[in-house]
Amino acid sequence: SSGSIDIPHVQIHDHFIRIPEEEEMKSIKAFPTADQFKRLACITSDNPGVKMKAKAYLSYYEKFSYGNQSLLDSVKNYLDAADDHETELKIHYLYLKEDFEALAKIGNERPPSEWYNDPWSYYRIGEAFNKEANYEKALIYLTLALENKSEELDFLNKQAVVLIKLMKLEEAKAVLYRIINLQPKYASAYANLGYINIENAEFDRAEYNLERAIKLEPDYKLARWNLIKLMSLKGEKLKARKYLDSYLNLFPEDAEAITLKNSI
Repeated sequence: SSGSIDIPHVQIHDHFIRIPEEEEMKSIKAFPTADQFKRLACITSDNPGVKMKAKAYLSYYEKFSYGNQSLLDSVKNYLDAADDHETELKIHYLYLKEDFEALAKIGNERPPSEWYNDPWSYYRIGEAFNKEANYEKALIYLTLALENKSEELDFLNKQAVVLIKLMKLEEAKAVLYRIINLQPKYASAYANLGYINIENAEFDRAEYNLERAIKLEPDYKLARWNLIKLMSLKGEKLKARKYLDSYLNLFPEDAEAITLKNSI
């Protein structure tokens, strides 16, 4: 039978990039235990300065111990002790702390030229504006990040997400196709293309792109959820139920999906 199923709207994949690129870690050897970490800041110097210590703590936190507030507290202490307060380290610290309001304030108060050669600072400021729903400003900073790191897939995907939020769908599609050109197995690009296809009522194309994303990442929760919504929009209730059953097999504790199953 057919008919519309009342479930939440489709969503774009707007993920938080936490772990840095490999080259950002190259000068800091990361250790898997806290005891080994105590030596981390001393690898490149017998007497590391406060900035080097702050950078070491940030890298370890990001790579191995996300959520450990004591490490971020140590970073703050080192930054406060630094004679020359380094903007890039502060931006990294605030980003990992997820203090997007403070990051956006830096973006509003300081001209981009002050960290013109650091694409990650551009990205982090851009993400702060994205979180604060200032999408025009976010786009400016993400574009600057890509000037220095033009093939960084996560930067490109975030730029596409912001373009979608600005309803610049054709521009977003061009960015997503560029990602696929660079890396055909980048699942988020297909998922976000599927979102655009749904917005444009290109339902068959949406189904293709969402299924492609799921084939690349079988546990891709958002892509599977959007596929259920797509079947609802197409009026294909049986397929919606089939995809919902598959979803619940992977995510049996999802309260929203359980509620939906009980209603159809």
